[in-house]
Amino acid sequence: MSRKQWCVFDLATKKTQISTLENESMAEDFWSDNRKAQAQMQQLNALREEVSRWEEMETKLNDQLGLA
Repeated sequence: MSRKQWCVFDLATKKTQISTLENESMAEDFWSDNRKAQAQMQQLNALREEVSRWEEMETKLNDQLGLA
């Protein structure tokens, strides 16, 4: 029996989700359901912020390792 493991560090999945939500937001009828569209945009913004924070930390860590 296999279980899919979830990890907060799974940036690849988060980036895929961002791409999917961005593509969906380009649909002509995206704003036809205003509540759903707003919820998706909030999710998109949250994912972008999270990925950005992790990428910033990775950059800082790599900079520190380079100095060490």
